[in-house]
Amino acid sequence: MEAGRTAGHVIGLGVDAYVIHIRPLYRLKQNHAIEKWIFFGACCTIQPMQTPTEKSTSPGWGVIVIMLLALTGVFDTAYLTIEHFQGREVGCSITNGCGEVLNSQYATIGPVPLALLGLIYYLTLVILAALWADKRNPLHLLYLQALATAGLALSLYLVYLQIFVIQAICQYCMLSAITTTLIALLSWLAIKPGTTLTRPKQSL
Repeated sequence: MEAGRTAGHVIGLGVDAYVIHIRPLYRLKQNHAIEKWIFFGACCTIQPMQTPTEKSTSPGWGVIVIMLLALTGVFDTAYLTIEHFQGREVGCSITNGCGEVLNSQYATIGPVPLALLGLIYYLTLVILAALWADKRNPLHLLYLQALATAGLALSLYLVYLQIFVIQAICQYCMLSAITTTLIALLSWLAIKPGTTLTRPKQSL
């Protein structure tokens, strides 16, 4: 072993693997965070090798924001659902097309208003986010991302209908569209392709 060269060797110790980095002494800077051994004029530092699970990112911040956005959607769609079944006209304060959009043939599927389906959609997102916060089950996040992506596709279609078919804009529908878009984007950021999602280690 030559002291003037930099080398790396992997050794197995029990169930953990460690990597040994050998550096010349004159290139070594004082670092009390890593234990060192000096021999034959060289410095050897030993540190645990990182595994894929150790590099995984916990998307907790994204799920919290998604839950808040989904709650916004819950209040929005709950209001529209109540007004629909009460038979009251929904007025707009920002746009002028709420009545045209909510009374159009595209606002219901049979006797079921789209607002009610939206309410179920947002409640499901809230539940999935809450389950992730409690259980840390990766499947909950994957389901959330899939549902948010499907919701975004439907929302874009409904925006198309408002602009080009009905030719009227409902502010509550646009609020739902913006909320769904943000939720989908955050779900993609929180769960990037290739991200390893793992449960936190439980101490014995």
